[in-house]
Amino acid sequence: MNSDEMKKRLMEMGLPSAKALFYSDLAKEFAPDLRAAFERFIETGQPCEFNYNGWTLAAVMEHTFSEPPYSYIYFDRMMKNAKYAAYFAKMDFCEE
Repeated sequence: MNSDEMKKRLMEMGLPSAKALFYSDLAKEFAPDLRAAFERFIETGQPCEFNYNGWTLAAVMEHTFSEPPYSYIYFDRMMKNAKYAAYFAKMDFCEE
């Protein structure tokens, strides 16, 4: 799926154009397996399970108080930055 199609589908899910563009631009650089999970989410509208370094999508969503599509960005950051991944569990994502 190309970026334009991702943006279009995200907008169909109710995201404003700017946010849809933001997520579709970031997804271009996702690792292939993360990108595939993100694309399945876009196609189905349902979060598609993904895990990395002991973290599941549900656990990331709970830890960060985030919803897809943003929760996939945390995986991208962990996969690209070992220090971020090691520190992720200690990070405080207050729901305030």
